[in-house]
Amino acid sequence: MPSSSLLTRLLSVLALAALAACSGGTPMREAATPPAATIPVDALRADFDALYAGLQAAHFDLYARRDRADYDRRFFELRAGIDHPLTAAQARVLFQRLAAYGNVAHARVDPPSDAWEAFRTGGGKSFPLALRVDGDVVRVAGGSGGLDGIALGDRIESIDGEPALRWLGRVRALVSADSDYMAWAQVETRLPLLAWLEFGEVERFDVVVTGADGRERGVSVPALDRAGFEAAAKAAPPRFELDWNAREARMLDGGIAYLRPGPFYDNRPQAPHPWDATDFHRFIDAAFADFIASGATRLLIDLRANPGGDNSFSDHLVAWFADRPFRFTHSFVIRVSDAAVAANRERLEAQGGNADSTSARLAAAYANQPAGSLVPYDVPEVAPRPPPRFDGEVYVLIDRHTYSNSVLVAAIVQDYGFGTLLGEETSDLASTYGAMESFTLPNSGIVVGFPKARILRPSGDDAPRGVVPDIAIAAPPPGSTADEVLARAVAIIATGAGRAPAARPRMARADQKVSTNSATMPSSRTARSTSPCTARATASLVACTSMSWKSLVPMSSGSDSELESSRRCEPLSPTSSTRSTSSIDSTRLSTACTCALGPVRRKRTVRMRRPQCGVATPASSESRAASLLDCAMLLSATKPTIRCSRSTTGRRRTPSSAILRATSATSWSS
Repeated sequence: MPSSSLLTRLLSVLALAALAACSGGTPMREAATPPAATIPVDALRADFDALYAGLQAAHFDLYARRDRADYDRRFFELRAGIDHPLTAAQARVLFQRLAAYGNVAHARVDPPSDAWEAFRTGGGKSFPLALRVDGDVVRVAGGSGGLDGIALGDRIESIDGEPALRWLGRVRALVSADSDYMAWAQVETRLPLLAWLEFGEVERFDVVVTGADGRERGVSVPALDRAGFEAAAKAAPPRFELDWNAREARMLDGGIAYLRPGPFYDNRPQAPHPWDATDFHRFIDAAFADFIASGATRLLIDLRANPGGDNSFSDHLVAWFADRPFRFTHSFVIRVSDAAVAANRERLEAQGGNADSTSARLAAAYANQPAGSLVPYDVPEVAPRPPPRFDGEVYVLIDRHTYSNSVLVAAIVQDYGFGTLLGEETSDLASTYGAMESFTLPNSGIVVGFPKARILRPSGDDAPRGVVPDIAIAAPPPGSTADEVLARAVAIIATGAGRAPAARPRMARADQKVSTNSATMPSSRTARSTSPCTARATASLVACTSMSWKSLVPMSSGSDSELESSRRCEPLSPTSSTRSTSSIDSTRLSTACTCALGPVRRKRTVRMRRPQCGVATPASSESRAASLLDCAMLLSATKPTIRCSRSTTGRRRTPSSAILRATSATSWSS
């Protein structure tokens, strides 16, 4: 359970770990600005303009979760308020409001930790409670030690006269998060800092709570300085709290092995480098050797409160129980921008031009690509380790504070069918906009992070959700004195109740190698084998210069054989009426692959440089409906909404609620 003592940990670790799993991101660094210095209005406005323009140019899809008109409106609202000089810390908060508005976790301006530290060192006071949001209920999750009238688990009704969720909503506006669930998970452990950024220093807060007795009462809660936080922690009753940094391997009763790997980076003080995996590999190898020697038949991997890290650590863990090659992503597509190229060039130079580095591979991928192009980045498969391997049942325990690369580990286990997931849905997404890079604003020197890539979980499901456990175990109420979730998980494993989900891999096919050389965005609602249209057409999407609708024309209600023959590759001369999102001369486009979208009698076109012929429509109506979804996702550039039916009965179908929202793309080039 989180507490005020976790604030320092979260600020230092969560940002580090989130970047680590972004496969190519670098820590955001900027020159320190003297605390008393202010930035003139003209310079602030120029930087604010550069912030928005920079995000538009470099973000993989700035408008993925906000309509552009709404985002523009928010930009002008905030810009209109720039009418007096601001300190660097104040400017950061303002700029973060705009970055966070897009609801993408990896688009952000980091909080002014230097100003926060100076404030706390100088005796500054802040909101003392940790609050947990579950649905529309806000409860005290920490910080109540020494406070009369408030206890862990009490329901918060209002703060300073505002309903609790509305008050927290003002703080949430400062958090870059892909969902409210993700935002509340971060707010839970960062509230003292966020409340200070939003409200400034406040002496006390008027809080209305409902206690365990069902009675509502008002409590005046004093803000606390650093010494006050420490005293409150000592006065709090004993309770169980996970150690996020612990590495632990031991045998439990009943032949169950328990592994808590700790962060997927080396956080030891004596570590030569955070990303040196040598010691971690030794720990994992020794743990599995002991498990096998002890005759373990079931393994529980505990990833709760794990901040994540790098897959050079986690892949080694998964390889101990994987029964076939795996990778952490179905597709990894990068949007080329001047900012991404510059950041990668700087990183490559710092590495001495290492030709074998990820930065060198990225530089090769960026070569001769115009800004706005989408480039698929190949993530190689990882082979299972040679025998001996652990071949028993595998279970993974997750919660809302499982972040970053730990989420990818859970997705691998679930999507490949390597094991069963227990616990809470993760708040961090399984398919995300990530691989964070950054650019620097010219006047303030403030660094802005942005996601350069669209990264899909191994199954290809692009739904904006965390990893959902196969068997849910609810978080215990705040104040528990024992690890109730672990006890419940062990009971489930001991009874064998969790075996079934592990036998159902969510990959397209268990024997199918998932291609990462595709820039398409697969269906967000289904995991299935790739249709012929997708398999043939996407094989050369790297050669595409544009993707656009040729037409949306009704198909005649002919026979199945007629529908099969209607999907074909046909020559198409470029015309002035063709809608294209590419700035490249349309005369370079010579062919088009036309996919008949059977059940809804629609046709769409993907323009390519060379033919991709010989495409056949699946014979059954159900397979044809699945192909409809696959083929529709090829049209990523125009961001259409496709509706179709998955019904397997009847010749004609009414469009259903299965909606696919294709991912934005601005241009394709070879």
